[in-house]
Amino acid sequence: MFLHLHDIAILEASAPFFTTETHSALRTEELTSNHAQTVIQSYASLGRRIGEERVAGRFANGLKFYRLWLGDKLAATSWIVSEGHRYIDELNWLIPVPTGEIWLRDIFVSPDLRGKGMFAQSLKSIVQQQDRPCTFLRSDVDWSNIESMRAHAKAGFRVKARARALDLNGRLRLRSKVVPWLPPIEQITPQQQVIWLRGESLTRHRQLIA
Repeated sequence: MFLHLHDIAILEASAPFFTTETHSALRTEELTSNHAQTVIQSYASLGRRIGEERVAGRFANGLKFYRLWLGDKLAATSWIVSEGHRYIDELNWLIPVPTGEIWLRDIFVSPDLRGKGMFAQSLKSIVQQQDRPCTFLRSDVDWSNIESMRAHAKAGFRVKARARALDLNGRLRLRSKVVPWLPPIEQITPQQQVIWLRGESLTRHRQLIA
């Protein structure tokens, strides 16, 4: 039997997001679904792993992927959602991301560049690449991920809520009440604190995972 407690921090930053200046040599590159193998290779070059199916699922669900370069060095990678939905699979919450907002899926900074403000610089560079001005940034992070929480705080994020879900075998979950300040959560059965993933709800969950 698998039993796990998901403990999620939901964070927010509003304009101006942070005061860190973008590094003059930092270059932002967006990759699309046509570059799935390059995404996988980018992960590998930073000591991480991601499967082809997961990459395809993220693009299919509207996520954008960026690489950040310092000269010829890959400094960071990131996924974001803009104008779409962020599915927090640990909570089974599908949250709309309106025009003018960005939901940060992750930023992974090269280990040798950590502690130098690269998280904030990379995020600012990505924001500047968007077609429309961004008024809010949101993100979700495992509460125990101290390094990521610290990087978010330095970039101007503040914790707005903490949500938990007790997960039994990936199917039965006892979860927190919906966070009232978020945009209306659309799926999966958001008002139920006890959710049993089966049938259509399990199929939908698997489709949304990104």
